[in-house]
Amino acid sequence: MKNHFIPIDNKIDKAIAFAQSLDNKSFRTRNRIKQPSAYIDTLSVVQNLQQQGWEITGVCEQRGKDRKISNNYVQLEHPDFKMMNKNKVEGISNIYVSNSCDGRKPLNLDFGMYRLVCSNGLIQRTPYIEHRIKHTPQSIERLPMIMQSVNSAAQRVLKRFDSLKTKELKPAQLEELVNKAARLRFDDDVMDASQLLTVYRDEDKGNDLWSVYNRIQENLIKTNMLLDRNGRPLAGVNDVKSDIVLNQALFGLIENYA
Repeated sequence: MKNHFIPIDNKIDKAIAFAQSLDNKSFRTRNRIKQPSAYIDTLSVVQNLQQQGWEITGVCEQRGKDRKISNNYVQLEHPDFKMMNKNKVEGISNIYVSNSCDGRKPLNLDFGMYRLVCSNGLIQRTPYIEHRIKHTPQSIERLPMIMQSVNSAAQRVLKRFDSLKTKELKPAQLEELVNKAARLRFDDDVMDASQLLTVYRDEDKGNDLWSVYNRIQENLIKTNMLLDRNGRPLAGVNDVKSDIVLNQALFGLIENYA
């Protein structure tokens, strides 16, 4: 299975069919995987989120160097948590749940937004709740409190995205920002960083931080948006883990200009 999200229409049985590691008991037994006694399985967290109005939109599994499934990812959105722009829905709140199958790495809750106009998935670097949940008895005790805070945290993330519209960038800041953003993926000599500011739709025109952020994010992550210095198209980010990591790093960079 490739490391990208497979679309799911909020059905648990379909999610398990495309990401069998979500059925933790069966997967663990079948593959003889050792887990800590306090292991927090992804599916229980996802079902809790569904009870709070979240809907599964995609699932993914990642394989390690031994080709065995090592991690699973679930993407969810909340149709009631929206970011508006001129009385139109601009984006819908997202959560990315990621977990290691053996419990050596914590379960993560990463908050973001799915932007409708360009199908961009934006991810905030620093959520408003404890988002790295270790597989320990202490974490299991705290988990109900963490889950109760998810909806309010997601809405605060949307407000933070919206606040970026009020910040205008000067030409020197734009140049500095795109150069730093390019280095998140490429060496200095690979491409002309100014390509990251290319505008593809009217909604992304302007030099406010929100518009600039979206142009940079789309150009930096999607395939064939950029050319190297020899005029050849550059590949995009094609696996879920790298996409999340790069998105988080980019938002951290954007925050410096807010």
